[in-house]
Amino acid sequence: SGDPRLRAGEDRVFDPKGGLESAALGASLFFVADAHWRWFGVAQAVQLQGDAKDSPLVRNPTYGVLGAGFTYKF
Repeated sequence: SGDPRLRAGEDRVFDPKGGLESAALGASLFFVADAHWRWFGVAQAVQLQGDAKDSPLVRNPTYGVLGAGFTYKF
């Protein structure tokens, strides 16, 4: 039976070691609307490295992150 998240035919024991987990490149944008409000956006591309990339649970070692939000200063 085994772990249902494994890819078909991957029943080996995964034994990760230490090392670099990922490398990322990103950008942030900040906009000051007025004395109180600030808006921001972020984008990032991530590439898993080494043992993290080789995990049987990983389907795609490259992924992106997007985010946006605001802050209010009292």
